[in-house]
Amino acid sequence: MSEGSKMSNQPSRHFVTIRSPSGTRQVHYRRSGHGPLLLLLHQSPQSSREMMPLMRDWSRSFTLAAPDTPGYGLSDPLPDPGEGLAAFARATLEFADAIGARRFGIYGFHTGASIGMALASMAPERVTALACNGLILPEPHERAELLDHYLPPLVPRWDGAHLGWAWARLREQALFFPWYRRESAARRDCDLPGPENLQQSLIELLTSGDHYASAYRGAFAHDTRADLARLSTPALVIASAHDPLAGHIPRLDGGCSAERRIAPDAGAALAAAYAHLLANPGDPPGRATSVPGGDRWRELVADGHGGQACLLHTGAADGQPLLLLHAPGSAAELLAAEAGSLPGKFHIVMPDLPGHGASDRLPGDSPDLVEATLGTLESILHQSPASTRSAGIEAGGLLVAEAARRAGRPTTSLLVDPPLWKAEYRAEWRTQGLPPLTPAWHGGHLAEYWHLVRDSCLFFPWYRRSRDAILQQVPALEDRLMQERVVAMLQSHGHWQALLDGLLAQDWREYTGLLPASRIAWTNAQASVAGKRMSEAPEPRRHFPELSAALSALE
Repeated sequence: MSEGSKMSNQPSRHFVTIRSPSGTRQVHYRRSGHGPLLLLLHQSPQSSREMMPLMRDWSRSFTLAAPDTPGYGLSDPLPDPGEGLAAFARATLEFADAIGARRFGIYGFHTGASIGMALASMAPERVTALACNGLILPEPHERAELLDHYLPPLVPRWDGAHLGWAWARLREQALFFPWYRRESAARRDCDLPGPENLQQSLIELLTSGDHYASAYRGAFAHDTRADLARLSTPALVIASAHDPLAGHIPRLDGGCSAERRIAPDAGAALAAAYAHLLANPGDPPGRATSVPGGDRWRELVADGHGGQACLLHTGAADGQPLLLLHAPGSAAELLAAEAGSLPGKFHIVMPDLPGHGASDRLPGDSPDLVEATLGTLESILHQSPASTRSAGIEAGGLLVAEAARRAGRPTTSLLVDPPLWKAEYRAEWRTQGLPPLTPAWHGGHLAEYWHLVRDSCLFFPWYRRSRDAILQQVPALEDRLMQERVVAMLQSHGHWQALLDGLLAQDWREYTGLLPASRIAWTNAQASVAGKRMSEAPEPRRHFPELSAALSALE
């Protein structure tokens, strides 16, 4: 089921824009339910996604708002995360103000518990109840050790070896706490997550990038005992007996006002937190006060299938609308740098395809993924300002031009490197170019992701790796760019293969309803092989050295 379901207890997703003296940033959050407001604060380096099961259960009693911590998930990072945990607490209070919260409860898990405790100490008049599930209270020697060993930098490597390290690091965290101390005393009593769950955690870790350690470090370094000493909010500090932080609960000082409890299991811990928060409810929420603005922002719109699609806006807010669509397996975020080279007269709207980037996946029972995707794009067109121009990269060009035609939007469409290939080449790509990339328990599939993306910059098609397939251009092989592309492909796992397979099942060269209204641009990446692959397809009229130059054809 999609995250944007019509069910009342199914969380919807939103962005709120916060303007402060330190700058403008967007916070992504999930919301569900009715009644008194309760903030749900996740652990690091995850996002509000981990709160989804809790939100479906607790929405019967609360209005739930679960923000992505700044720098995690889809929330912009803080200007200076080095300020420590207090900065995250202030940022959470700014978020509460932006969504119209007055008095509210807080449930926090691990890092979220530390942030919640700091916020309750900072603004006791705003917090009616606090439930901390797993609150870290390190002794001085433990604090020093954690800061020294727990948070090594995650630096992309040219060979992708850092992906295997990150996978093993997350797997080890389920086996030992701290993860780097591989001894009997540190062994955890819990199930090891399956490969699908580990992959989702890996995506969250890689998405936070350079910021993955910021909230972690803040929680380790912060003086939470001082917050507890000042605490006047009704508070419960609890942990499951299987939580490695259960051993920290006896460390609470006897003079602390917080109730403390070790529950027999995770379900009992959540039940106790729920009862505590329900006994000390906040106020119903008010109205969100901020609106999108600036030269770059994101919004979520209905996708026409009960879910939500994410749109990335950039350029002049009052400029000429331009719809720009990425290729399957990519994301709008990766197009942002290329879009920055376009003239300032454009207001550029870049959707994430369904199942890509920050957009919801389409329902699992969609019989025809191409048709369902076109329906989503039509819905986006009807919700967006009337556009006179649209453009799409590779197969994205076919989708955006056809969606514009179906929506009755007479636009000038630019197709950059479209797959206008003859039948035998389309069949070859469908059998060799769309590997399943199934998550493996040991993480070995990540090397396949990395080298697929890297070879795509060196060969066309990427899977041929022969002299006649060498791309005649300077390859863009920067390590961080490779990682961004791998993350986009990880996020779209399954969807991009199925979508591209459906598109390549059709012969778009003969699609007269689309091509006469469109212009085609070729980059040097494909111009050298386009003629061999297309046969009777339209002759390439203009070649450009790279994508940003090809988009100049929109002038």
